[in-house]
Amino acid sequence: MSVKRLMALGIAFSAAVAVLPVHAGGASAGFKALDTDADGVINMQEAEANKGISANYNKLDSNKDGNLDASEFSAFESSTATPSADPKTMVK
Repeated sequence: MSVKRLMALGIAFSAAVAVLPVHAGGASAGFKALDTDADGVINMQEAEANKGISANYNKLDSNKDGNLDASEFSAFESSTATPSADPKTMVK
């Protein structure tokens, strides 16, 4: 196997691992902290603990099911310029 092919496979594997937690049902620590009832989604009441999320809740709920799942929360986290260590104080 060529060095270029090995490097390409390594890069592809690294990219897959980087997104794996959200897509495989895992969630970030920030998501888990806000999902106080541990049902796998952040409802509007739970979102009220974070000004940035509650202010943008309807926009963040991309599938319009009334809850934020790990993927929708991840989109919020990645769009936040300077995320806080405490997810309850992260403001976009």
